[in-house]
Amino acid sequence: FCTAPLYYGRKLRQRPVKAVVDEIENNIRRFSILDFFIWADTFTADNNYVRDFCREIKKRDLRIYWTCNSRVDTVNDGLLAEMKSAGLWMISFGLESADDDILEKSGKKIRTAQSRLAVNSAHALGLKVSGHFIFGLPGEDTRSMARTLALALELPLDIAQFYTAAPFPGTPLYSLALKEGWITKDDNFSQNQAAMHLPSLAPYQVDAFTRRAYRKFYLRPGTIMNLFSMLEPGAICSAGTGLKRFLGWTLYKGGKNRE
Repeated sequence: FCTAPLYYGRKLRQRPVKAVVDEIENNIRRFSILDFFIWADTFTADNNYVRDFCREIKKRDLRIYWTCNSRVDTVNDGLLAEMKSAGLWMISFGLESADDDILEKSGKKIRTAQSRLAVNSAHALGLKVSGHFIFGLPGEDTRSMARTLALALELPLDIAQFYTAAPFPGTPLYSLALKEGWITKDDNFSQNQAAMHLPSLAPYQVDAFTRRAYRKFYLRPGTIMNLFSMLEPGAICSAGTGLKRFLGWTLYKGGKNRE
C-alpha cells in the first residue's frame, strides 16, 4: 500500500553524517532554527548511522530538538535513550493495525507485540510518541477495526493519525484490488476517503469508523490537555479554529451513497 518505494526506490541511501549535521548547524547559524524534522521514511533503519548522527550532534554541542519517523522493529531502549540525549523529543511509528493477520497480509513484517514494546519504551524514556494507523486493509472487518482503535486508546500515544487504505497505482495493493474487483481504474484514491469495496466492508463504513476513531482518541480530557501543552504560546489561539474544523469533520455522518 505504500508508495514510497516508487519514488524513493528500495535501496537505502544515506548522506554522510557530517554533511547532515553541517546543514543543521548552518540553519541554526543563519536562521536561528532549533527544531528539526529528520525527513526519512525510517530514520532508524541503520542503527549505527543513527548513533553516529547522535554523537556528532553532541560533539558539536548543538542544543536542538528533533523528531523522526521510525519502525517498531528498528529501535530498542539503548538506541532511543541515545537519540533522546541528542535532542529527540518525539518519534513516529507506523503501527497500522492491531490484527497480526492483517499486518502479515499487508507485508508490514511487524507484530502487535512489537508495537506495544516500542511505544511503551519510548514513552517510558519521556519521549512524545505519534502512532499511525490504517483502516480498510485486506482482511479488515468491523471487529478488526475495533481492535485497532482499542490499541490506539490503550497505548501511551500523544498523537494518532488514522488513515484509510489507499490502493495507489503502482502498489501491490492496487494490483490486488483490481484483480479482486474491489476498485475500478476510474476510482479516485486518497488516504482520507476509502475507495475499496472489501468483501466485509463498504467504503462508507471505513470512512465513518475513521471519523469515530479520531473522536474517541482526541476528545479525551487528558489528550486535549496534552496537546495544548505541546503548543507554542502563540499557537494556542489558532488552535481553537483548528478544533472547530476537526469537530465539524469528525461529527459529519456522511452517507451510504458510496456503498
